[in-house]
Amino acid sequence: MSVIEIPPRPRFQASVETQKIIERLLSSHGETVTYSELYDLTGLNVQHEGRGNLATATKRLQKDHGLVFLVERKVGVYLANDVQITEAAHAGIVKTRRATGREIAKLGCADFSKLSTEKKAEHLTYASQLGAMHLMSKPSSAKKIAGKVSQTQEKIDISDTLALFGGGADKDEKPT
Repeated sequence: MSVIEIPPRPRFQASVETQKIIERLLSSHGETVTYSELYDLTGLNVQHEGRGNLATATKRLQKDHGLVFLVERKVGVYLANDVQITEAAHAGIVKTRRATGREIAKLGCADFSKLSTEKKAEHLTYASQLGAMHLMSKPSSAKKIAGKVSQTQEKIDISDTLALFGGGADKDEKPT
């Protein structure tokens, strides 16, 4: 019996344009790299047909080098510092809150009585997930979590976070 060797899965090879963007961003040293500069470099409008190249480049730099690039609207991208990365996370939470609110409203438009048992379960599952995300993304929830974090000066695990909102079991609490 012969053994079949499976070749290693090839790593995605970025296009030449994406490689040029990566090289330019690596050499940016904190200055804004403008969209027009990236157009001159690649011949692609990275705000339109070349946006995938820019997205791939920034994702690769984050994954491989721990570098986060943020957008300066209508201008270009820049290497974010630690404070800017933290502020961007807050913006992501605000965006998530708005998105979950819109999806919850859409679910409310479905005629629940016309759904099959399986689809009712899906509907309720999604509504529960979205409701939890919406709750956790509220400013009042952030304050509650921040109070606990300020006591411990560490990231709190998910069970401790849920316990702040009446969910999960308290670690010190014994089952009855």
